[in-house]
Amino acid sequence: MMVLAFTVFYFLDQQPWRNLISFLLDGVIIGFFLVLAIREFKVRFNSNELRFYHGMTVGFLSFTLMAALYAMAFALFIYVLSPDFIDLYIELAIEDLESRKAILTENIDKDPEAFMTEQISNVKSITRSQIILDVFLKRLFIGFFFTPVISIVFRTNQS
Repeated sequence: MMVLAFTVFYFLDQQPWRNLISFLLDGVIIGFFLVLAIREFKVRFNSNELRFYHGMTVGFLSFTLMAALYAMAFALFIYVLSPDFIDLYIELAIEDLESRKAILTENIDKDPEAFMTEQISNVKSITRSQIILDVFLKRLFIGFFFTPVISIVFRTNQS
């Protein structure tokens, strides 16, 4: 579902790698499938009983798998389907930095121009593997946020 959402946003020219709505949609998708996985474990495989650690284990496995599959699809996209993606990514990131130059440098006392030059050179050195790792880690953090909440909601109270 996240790959489908990425594809739709990409073909609508919405730049899903930097679009907040795309990221929020990924959060909803991860949350939805975590609810399904934890509930399915509770109802079908564990006699309608769920402890917090059950939910955390099922959730961890689920969101890690989702993040890994999404990262692999993203890697396929930037290595095979759109090999010039890295150039576009860097170009847009530099434009963002330059458009927010005043905000970024307002608290820099020592040589704000050198600070901006350093930031731009850091952006230029970004690699595809760093972007893929970023995509993977963002989906993991979404899962780490939702899993405890869902586990608490679905847990069975002990008698």
